[in-house]
Amino acid sequence: MKTLTLILANQLFEYHPALETDTDFVLVESKELCNRLNYHKFKLTYTLTRLREYRDLLISKGQKVYYFELN
Repeated sequence: MKTLTLILANQLFEYHPALETDTDFVLVESKELCNRLNYHKFKLTYTLTRLREYRDLLISKGQKVYYFELN
């Protein structure tokens, strides 16, 4: 039975410890978090871009990823 691992925006490690386990990954772009944090719009853009790039990295490594993107 597989588990789910939630990856937060500050946990985008190239060698994440969860990669060594039998898990599926969940990444979420949170509108509430973006509104709550007082970040510059460029930092928010960078953070969302890094999340999407990390999703693509996980998929390229053969991992199953559940990704919830802002519209």
